Amino acid sequence: MGADERHSCSADEADQLQAIADQQVANEASSIAEAQYWTNVAKMSVLWTAATFGTYLLSYLNKYLPGTIFLNTYFDGIAGLIAYSVGKDLYAYFKLKVSFISSLTLAFVFTVFLYLLRIEAIPPNWITYLGSPASDFEPGSPDDNEFHLQKQVPWIAFFIKLGYHLTLCFATLASCEASMFPLLKRATAIGICNFVSRLVAIFAPLAAELEKPLPTLCLLVVNMTALLISLTFPSRQAELLRQQQILRGAAQAQDDFDAEFHRHHPDAKHDRTPLLNEKVE
Repeated sequence: MGADERHSCSADEADQLQAIADQQVANEASSIAEAQYWTNVAKMSVLWTAATFGTYLLSYLNKYLPGTIFLNTYFDGIAGLIAYSVGKDLYAYFKLKVSFISSLTLAFVFTVFLYLLRIEAIPPNWITYLGSPASDFEPGSPDDNEFHLQKQVPWIAFFIKLGYHLTLCFATLASCEASMFPLLKRATAIGICNFVSRLVAIFAPLAAELEKPLPTLCLLVVNMTALLISLTFPSRQAELLRQQQILRGAAQAQDDFDAEFHRHHPDAKHDRTPLLNEKVE
């Protein structure tokens, strides 16, 4: 056998060993996701649904909430722009559980505030105690209430929209992780989540036409359900431990590949890019 043939065989064997090592890494990363596939599909479907339904319902409520439809729509766009600009960095820092809890809590707190205003449990002129100028109307009259609601509701709705846009951003990022859905089933899982969320969102324009405060109450129910589901995700510490396990599996796959390669080719120089560039303690 000539030198060229031996070189070709060595290259072929090295490619095969590299493929085996790559497969070991992929199996390690998706093993947990495979075992919890349908559970994760159900959880993520709820979160996708809450974010989508909430976003659509608030869009349809822009014409009914105090403040002009133009101002409410502008705030909707600004909330989405901010959420999708910083969402990736926030998710990378806070990880899965804290990210969802934070965004949903933001939406929940301001939705409760909006609900209390809609049922008049909180007088709209409360902001005068914070230095907001009083109206020229009789205190407590419908015109006076409307004057104060025009000032505060667009901002309250803005933070609710920001929370739902962040939730949708986090749901998209989480669905693309190997620890959430295995690679070969990821597209199917995301399709199911998207289908369920769009199916429920069909009822958003119908909910917007209900008598107040029922639309806000619908937001509260959806938000609370999603918030409870987000509490079932692993903590940031548990998620980091799981990532360390994946890294250890990748390191072991790299070691197995190197040992097998040098066993067949003791004199060959192995200069392939390592599968793992991070140090695992």
